[in-house]
Amino acid sequence: MAKSGMPLIPIIRPPSTEGYLDRFMTADEKILALGQRLEEIAQLVLQQTGGSMATGREQEIPFQQLLAPGQAVRLAQPMPFPGVVFKILRHWPAGCNALVDVAVGVGNRRVLPESGFVALNDATPVFDGLSIPAGQGEQLWVELANTDALNNHTITVTFTIREVIG
Repeated sequence: MAKSGMPLIPIIRPPSTEGYLDRFMTADEKILALGQRLEEIAQLVLQQTGGSMATGREQEIPFQQLLAPGQAVRLAQPMPFPGVVFKILRHWPAGCNALVDVAVGVGNRRVLPESGFVALNDATPVFDGLSIPAGQGEQLWVELANTDALNNHTITVTFTIREVIG
């Protein structure tokens, strides 16, 4: 017991890092071996949970449309392979003045925004790190509406997708 009547907290020291690997491997070899071991552990965890970590090709699916005053359209393309949408970029050029509505979805799910539309001016918001599953053939879609009564506007939306194998 310490002077204040509180029990002492034991000090736990990490084990010595000196060992066979430290003596006979370069730093690069150690990092490579550690990375391989972490990959093996991740695969085991995924097997235990029924997941899959294998990914294939990546592809951008661009949508670009010149909208006449008052024009509204829905554009769609099928997902070319089973995978995930991991990034969505939307671009409103200068002069849109928040008069061009944009909504983005996958299949029957509205993604950005979850309801309604977004209208901006001179903006290119990018949503990265997404993981929206999409089956092969499922529609990636964009709804656009130009509420400007006088001017044409060109809007761009780009989905970046990654194939998931297994």
